[in-house]
Amino acid sequence: MNENINKQLQNDDDIEVLTEDLLYQEAVLEYIEDNNDIDFLILDDTLPGEDIEKFINKIDNIKIVLLTQNSKKEIKNEKIYKQFTKSEISVEKIIEIIKKESNYIEELETEIKKLKILLENKKENTKIKNIKEITKNFIKKTQPIEEKSLNKIISIARK
Repeated sequence: MNENINKQLQNDDDIEVLTEDLLYQEAVLEYIEDNNDIDFLILDDTLPGEDIEKFINKIDNIKIVLLTQNSKKEIKNEKIYKQFTKSEISVEKIIEIIKKESNYIEELETEIKKLKILLENKKENTKIKNIKEITKNFIKKTQPIEEKSLNKIISIARK
């Protein structure tokens, strides 16, 4: 990450950049321990410290957007929300990812798939009961969000 990206993130009204000057993995872990309302961690794979995969395994309940030096260094870990090479990511894409309300679209697509499967299912009793439940969930998830909170992120910058 560079200062230009951090400045652009800070200019967005829906994003609160909590800190941008954590230069070591240990500093990131300490910050996370002291601040438990973090939504995203935008992490550079060159952040000094131990192996990046071991470091990621220490982080819980935060969506990690990992930026790597090159495409050959793809890290397979369920804790990584999205992974990009630095050459393929833009500030606009980072903002789009952050603003995506808790996988909202993906959750709706999952609910729609469940409905389709149930409609194709031949078991009538199961179909009616499950369709009602899934429909309730679908309607609940599609209700407009009255108050949108800021997305709180940690942006890791290296000079």
